[in-house]
Amino acid sequence: LMTNGNSISINNDAFQTFSRSSFAGVPNLFWMVILVGIPAYVFLHHSRWGRYLFSVGSNAEASRLSGVNVQRTIYMAYTLSGLCAAFVGVLLASRIGIGNPTQAEGWELQAIASSVIGGTSLFGAVGS
Repeated sequence: LMTNGNSISINNDAFQTFSRSSFAGVPNLFWMVILVGIPAYVFLHHSRWGRYLFSVGSNAEASRLSGVNVQRTIYMAYTLSGLCAAFVGVLLASRIGIGNPTQAEGWELQAIASSVIGGTSLFGAVGS
C-alpha cells in the first residue's frame, strides 16, 4: 500500500551481510532454521499448547468437548504462522537485497511438495 506494489531496493550492507555470511562454516540462514525449528519441535511435542494444536487440527469438536478453547488455539496457530511468515520475509529480503511484494509468487506448489515429501498427509487430520 505504501509503495503501490513497487519493489524497494535495500542499501543497508549490514542487513544484507547477515544473510550472506556464515558461522562455523554453516550459512547464517541455516542457523535461523535451527533457531526456529528446535523451539517449534519442543512447542509442538512437549507442551500442552502443542497438543491442543494437534487436537484441534484433528477434530475441533472433540477438542472443544475435551475442554480445549478451540477459538484461542486457532487464533494462536494463525498468529504463529504469520510471525513465521514475517520472519521468512525479512530473511528473504535480506538475502536478495530487495523488498518485493511478489517475490514468493508461484512458490505454493514447491511448499506443498516439500510438506508432502516431509510426511504431511494431503487428506489432513494426521499430525506427527
